[in-house]
Amino acid sequence: MATHHRGRAGRGNQAVGGSRGPARYRRARAASAQVLLVAVLMGACENLLPPVNPLAPESCGSIPEQTIPEGKSESLRVCFTDGNGDRVSLLSARSSDRKVLTVSVAGRTLTVTGEGPGKATVTVTARDPGGSVGTVSFPVWVPRVVRLTDDGYYPAWSPNGGRIAFVGVSRDYSYELYVMNAYGGDVTRLTGTSTLHGYGYRNPPVWSPDGSRIAFQTDFHSDNAEIYVINADGSGETNLTNNPGRDADPAWSPDGSRIAFTSDRDGDSEIYVINADGSGATNLTNSPGDSERFPAWSPDGSRIVFDSYRDRSGEIYVMNADGSGATNLTNTPGDSEHSPAWSPDGSRIVFLSYRGDGHHGVYVMNADGTGETRLMNIKTSGSNSRPAWSPDGSRIAFHSARNGSLELSVMNADGTGAANLSVGGFHSWSPDGRRIVFSCESVEAPWIPSVCLVDLSEGWHR
Repeated sequence: MATHHRGRAGRGNQAVGGSRGPARYRRARAASAQVLLVAVLMGACENLLPPVNPLAPESCGSIPEQTIPEGKSESLRVCFTDGNGDRVSLLSARSSDRKVLTVSVAGRTLTVTGEGPGKATVTVTARDPGGSVGTVSFPVWVPRVVRLTDDGYYPAWSPNGGRIAFVGVSRDYSYELYVMNAYGGDVTRLTGTSTLHGYGYRNPPVWSPDGSRIAFQTDFHSDNAEIYVINADGSGETNLTNNPGRDADPAWSPDGSRIAFTSDRDGDSEIYVINADGSGATNLTNSPGDSERFPAWSPDGSRIVFDSYRDRSGEIYVMNADGSGATNLTNTPGDSEHSPAWSPDGSRIVFLSYRGDGHHGVYVMNADGTGETRLMNIKTSGSNSRPAWSPDGSRIAFHSARNGSLELSVMNADGTGAANLSVGGFHSWSPDGRRIVFSCESVEAPWIPSVCLVDLSEGWHR
């Protein structure tokens, strides 16, 4: 009995264990299999999905204010980076004011077109292959250009900033000297009939330091071009040089007592100086067979800088005001330097150079010829002309044909922040440095220039 009981009990326990233990084991294995299957399937699905790309494109840095002339388009390269190393493409761009400017993108290039004067913000969106996007925004200024005259060119501000002298072009193509107020009103003709004669007037009128008189030259293409002086009210017109030969490029001394100029009266182009009353004409350079031009007085009146071809290539020279101590500042044989201008403090000289790369550049150097630096590299066959310092010496205006048409541009004195302001030519700073007057195209006839004005205080902050 005991043995049978144990056997039954053993079998009973076995039956119970056989029915519960294996069942739980089977359920556990089934659950584990399901978990494993889900894990495997999830892994398979992950392999089918694109890789996680948590890093959105970022701008390479802030973009400073851009300047786009009205009616002109500029192409800009906008840089984005991506932490994943993915190639980023520009997706879109928008303007905050389409009356001021319009925008478009093609590949990695943004094109901005000035539609009207004012300021607007451009926002550029970039996208990476994972679909992540990033944006960058920057301001754009379209300068407001005010047309002061229907015709005229070579404008020059008076020392007090109240008036502008310019060469007016009449309908019979005669050229006369005019003045107007700083807003284009009260236009007054100063010179008599055809004093400036035919086409080809090369230089702007030049105000005396006290603003009481204006020096100007007659037709440069005449064999007997002369330098005249006239009072600012139109009285006292006087032929100052009154000598056979071509006299040009007048420049007042800082104290207003003398005028430096270029003359070929001795057979070749030399730098002369004459008293403001026409007496005492003196040849300062005395370099027979050579060519000197574009004299400019140092602010303290002790020296004169000019360009010279005495070394068989254009060089920038400086000499004492009495003609002694002539020194070659540039010493670049085979190149051509010209159009020098002193900084307002007399410490530096800006000039133009046509060098071995075949293009004009704007350069600056110390007054002793050291520290020469190229500020603007113009990679076209166009020419720059007559760079001019702002009255405080912080900026330089110049014009060039780098984009196919003559354009007025301005940059900081160290070459940064260059901005193209408008289509235009010869320029003159206002005494406060806020405005520039320049030669621009006439509305009635593009071949007849007009006088225009742009106010930098409205937008150019570099």
